[in-house]
Amino acid sequence: TIYKNTPPNGVVSPSNGSAINLSLSTPYNFTVDTSDVDVSDTLTAIWKMNGIPVGSLSPALTNTVLSAVDPFQSSFTFDANYTGSRQLTLSISDGLDTTDFSWDLLIYSNCSVASSLPAGATQRVSANTSLTTTYGVIPNDSGCAVSWTLNSVAFGANGNLKDVNSTTSGLGASNVLTATLSNGVGTP
Repeated sequence: TIYKNTPPNGVVSPSNGSAINLSLSTPYNFTVDTSDVDVSDTLTAIWKMNGIPVGSLSPALTNTVLSAVDPFQSSFTFDANYTGSRQLTLSISDGLDTTDFSWDLLIYSNCSVASSLPAGATQRVSANTSLTTTYGVIPNDSGCAVSWTLNSVAFGANGNLKDVNSTTSGLGASNVLTATLSNGVGTP
């Protein structure tokens, strides 16, 4: 008797309909709820990043299998070596056929302030029009852009440094100067 093999099937979580935005240093869980009508088949799993088995990646990718009895659930934590567009794939084999379940990922840096100047939360700008106070923000990642607002209004060109003096347009008696860091993607 000859039987036609039925390849493994499954439902992915999270949904893989479009690219998934992920930030660095945060664990994300990926799962395939598997099934195979050939109940005698033993299913095996291989996780891959851009086609390379996760265990072979250099530098290593941090991943944790969430269940000792279910290799189809894993948690991944991405570091700066994995920023950009990636494809995570779980290949499930029943010994004869293999089914790939893939997620398109966009992994990006979290922007935060590495340093700023001048020190202190409250600053005064001199009334002397020839004196300028320079404010600056250095992001933790060069891919992060800095934009500025003065009293909630866009304030000049973007960049790490912003000069303010007593003739600065929009400067009142009490002001709030805000630097906003952006990686161009947003927060997941």
